[in-house]
Amino acid sequence: MALNDLIQILKEKTQPADWSPHKYTTLYRNRKLWGNFFGLPMLKNNEGQLSIKKTISNMVFVRALFATIKNGLKNSGENYNLIVNCDDDWLVYEKDRIAKDGTRYRMYKDTREKHKGKSVYLQTPTAKLTCNEVTKGRARTWSKNIGMQDELVVCPFAWKRWLGDAPPYLSDFAGTPFSGIKGETLDRLKYRAAGNTLLHEALHALNLVEYDISQLATSRNTLLETNIINQDLGDLSVQYGGKTQGAYGAEGVQALARKDPNKVLHNADTYAMFALGVYYDKCNWANALGKCLDDSPDTICPEDEKTKERNCITIDWN
Repeated sequence: MALNDLIQILKEKTQPADWSPHKYTTLYRNRKLWGNFFGLPMLKNNEGQLSIKKTISNMVFVRALFATIKNGLKNSGENYNLIVNCDDDWLVYEKDRIAKDGTRYRMYKDTREKHKGKSVYLQTPTAKLTCNEVTKGRARTWSKNIGMQDELVVCPFAWKRWLGDAPPYLSDFAGTPFSGIKGETLDRLKYRAAGNTLLHEALHALNLVEYDISQLATSRNTLLETNIINQDLGDLSVQYGGKTQGAYGAEGVQALARKDPNKVLHNADTYAMFALGVYYDKCNWANALGKCLDDSPDTICPEDEKTKERNCITIDWN
């Protein structure tokens, strides 16, 4: 719904004065959130990075991708697009393999009953992989590495963060007024939100997103503009805070959008953080630290005390 509204506003270049009165605060926040996370649309006053046309194209793509993931998680009989595991203790390190280029891979055998009598391995060039080895890992997805099946593992550490950490729990924020969430950061909510982690990991699952990728936009031209055909949604890195680090969390995804907005569609956490910000729409999250700030209706369409007329801000559409 949020993207539907934003797409319509951009297509029609509608001013806040003409937005639905009960929606304009949320619409304004979501427009700013999109700009900070996916790249600012260009306006006449030379603000912004991406054309209105490109912004609409990206919104259409993101909307369709969210729908594809939602539909893909609905299984039909035993035909699961993504298998979700609550641990990976069935992965047992067995040996190393040296590739022709000299890369060393650690080989983990899948010891589950369904692979009994078979040699099914997951290989990785990293020194550590499993939940037991990466003790603060929350989740990971293996795309078509085990029997051509996408599998998502949720580690015990994640369950602790979601269920066992000291309050406030994420559910405590649901439906709270602005005063109850003011000053919170989107990152703090992220680490307590099971749905956010699952969405992030689902974006790595090629069985969910790869085979329907050609249907994720309204036209071939739109697909060419998104430049994401047959490409994974990964975890990108970006230079910010004086070093190169993963484009995770509010600061990371905003840094990526500022530096190269043409890459944001390839970064899984950009989608996940945007979805989280839209869900908790009592706040304006579009600031450098992703803090819950206020954007009251009076800020956008202030009311004259005498005449009671609203004098809304105007957007200098290009």
